[in-house]
Amino acid sequence: MVAACVGRAGRGDAGQLPLEVTNIVVGPGAARVNWNAAPLQSYSVLAGTNFAAITNWNPTSVGVNSSFVDTNYSAGNQALFYRVKENINPNPRISIGKPTFGYTSELYQNTSGLVDGIFNTYATTWYAGFPTATAPAWFAIDLGAGPTRVLLEWNAGANYNYQETDYGGPGNYTLYTSSNSTTGDDGTWTPVVSVTNNIYRTRSHSFDFTGMSWVKMVITGTPTNSLNGVTFDEVEVSDMSAAYSRGRMAEDTWFFMGDSITAFWADRSTASGTNDPASHQPSFAAWINIYNTNYFPLMIDGGIGGESSAGGLARLPQNLADNPDYHYWALDYGANDASGNNTDPSAFRANMQAMIDLLLADGRVPVIPHISYATDGQHDYVPNFNAVIDELVATNHILGGPDCYTFFENNTNQLVDGLHPNDAGMRSYNLLWAQAMRHLYP
Repeated sequence: MVAACVGRAGRGDAGQLPLEVTNIVVGPGAARVNWNAAPLQSYSVLAGTNFAAITNWNPTSVGVNSSFVDTNYSAGNQALFYRVKENINPNPRISIGKPTFGYTSELYQNTSGLVDGIFNTYATTWYAGFPTATAPAWFAIDLGAGPTRVLLEWNAGANYNYQETDYGGPGNYTLYTSSNSTTGDDGTWTPVVSVTNNIYRTRSHSFDFTGMSWVKMVITGTPTNSLNGVTFDEVEVSDMSAAYSRGRMAEDTWFFMGDSITAFWADRSTASGTNDPASHQPSFAAWINIYNTNYFPLMIDGGIGGESSAGGLARLPQNLADNPDYHYWALDYGANDASGNNTDPSAFRANMQAMIDLLLADGRVPVIPHISYATDGQHDYVPNFNAVIDELVATNHILGGPDCYTFFENNTNQLVDGLHPNDAGMRSYNLLWAQAMRHLYP
């Protein structure tokens, strides 16, 4: 007996029908699964005997195809299930090592460090000082021609909280594109994005890049609360032409929303190198790239220390509005809700459901991990809250994240204070997330 399901309820492409398995043909020693493929879309097929464990099946990538022949199939009484899913459209990182240019009134300039893939280290940061409208600072990247739409994400990684600009975040800035610059200072430039009164440690913007080859950020203001000037540790630019041509947002984009634990582990700190014990690399994005070199997810560390699910719900609408290109949203809450040995998860359940509703209504994909194990004596009832997470994942048919509780229960040496991860624990968080989400990638 065979059965099938699909991996997306609706494609979201204009004029395209929802993905459907059209028929399954069973023959001697093989089963053929057919579906209504969309042009240029690649697919994966998963097969298994336990429908409840469908997300644990290993995918077989079949590329741009509309059928799959399973030669391992053998007729019998055991049920066999197939799942057909659309592969994530990759948005490859195109900025690494590209020529960069910059200007600042400060003496220290290191524009090459903006595109070296090294995060949150003072060794390769670009310090822009205190730019103003009359004395701006700027950097420009020669990306080369080809992409029709790109997504730029800048990172001021010295800041701890997501909504923090004290240590390097810009206040006011404008992004420009050019097709004929040679130095970043010459040529014709067209403004594509303008931001005033920025409040974030990292932010991204997508814009049309048809016929263009250069991108430039001109910074004209420093946040009033910053005593340290503007400092960037990395700027990533990804080619999102494939998703955009299908009428979608960039698909391989991740916003990790949560409390201090998230703020720590998702900062992508490289310290003095990946082998430095203080490094948190490989990051989630780097691990996915190790699994499949066609992918390098863009990720935002959206953690805020001390935040509960109520705080997350309060800021979620604004964060959604300011991050329109982020597809997957991790909701890593519960540690503060369960603090003080709270036994009642009812408010947590209501807050998390409200966040799920907001995300689904906005076309995003919620992902909820298990709350981590703690040894501090203040989180004895975390299992009550994790049971709620299991209910929410099941009833809303959404993605469950990694089981951080079991991992840290078995690896308490990776907790620095009985609750927060140490450097080894932060590296483990990145790997746990990559392992749990590996099934999304072909």
